[in-house]
Amino acid sequence: MKRRIAPFEIPTSLLSLLLLVHLVSPVPLRAATEDPIPSLTRSADFIFRGTVQEVGASNVSFLETEAADPKTAWNTAIVQVEKLFKASGPLADFGGWEITVVGSEPLIAGESRVFFTTVRSLGESLGVAEVGRVEGSVAELGARVLEAQDDEQRNHLATRLAAAELAVSGRIVSTAETTETRSPQGAAAISKHDPQWREAVLAVRHVLKGQVTEKRVSFLYPESLDPAWAEVPKPKVGEVGTWLLHRSADLHDTDLVVRDRGDRLSETEAEWAETLTVETNP
Repeated sequence: MKRRIAPFEIPTSLLSLLLLVHLVSPVPLRAATEDPIPSLTRSADFIFRGTVQEVGASNVSFLETEAADPKTAWNTAIVQVEKLFKASGPLADFGGWEITVVGSEPLIAGESRVFFTTVRSLGESLGVAEVGRVEGSVAELGARVLEAQDDEQRNHLATRLAAAELAVSGRIVSTAETTETRSPQGAAAISKHDPQWREAVLAVRHVLKGQVTEKRVSFLYPESLDPAWAEVPKPKVGEVGTWLLHRSADLHDTDLVVRDRGDRLSETEAEWAETLTVETNP
């Protein structure tokens, strides 16, 4: 005679099976929280350590209305800039200044923190708005910002190396005018933005990418100071450096050229490039 199972009673065999499934089933892991520092560092124009001087105030006329409005005064403040972590061009001159900050969260007088901001007004002073906020000590956040900037620059350098035909270091031994029209389309292709190509000769010391069969490599660079070319490096005789050289559809197939302000690497970039050449030049 079969044994009847009482209501809500689970057979021992079923309990054993459920226990076994529980033991062998993978335990769901909590998704790792993404570090917000790299994203904030990329999106911010102006990153600095500062101390809030006065809340509900502004030294930028454009933001005075927000500072006076009770609805927005809580996140508008004058902040003393104490240390710059990211600032380019004219923004690099604002170290030590008092500027106006529109916070993403309430600002508190006397509070010191790292601010991640974008520019809202640049004139009699500087007005910026927070793009986000991260909790942590000023020293820790500052170090993480610098690390994120290094990583971003390394990634950008890897992209530039991958796009280059040749990456070489050495000394510039000569520069000279080129009388030949470099464009495959001939003189008709020359415009008011003519680059005025000159030829530089580099005595090669080290090859980071590509194949070099001679001890010297020649390349073209634009001598023109037209805005389209003004920031492209102009090699000087005796100069030692590392260069990224490209082929250009606008020139003859045999011509190598520098075409961007980043085609001459800084000393730090050259050191980084050494570690990247395994990937870019296997």
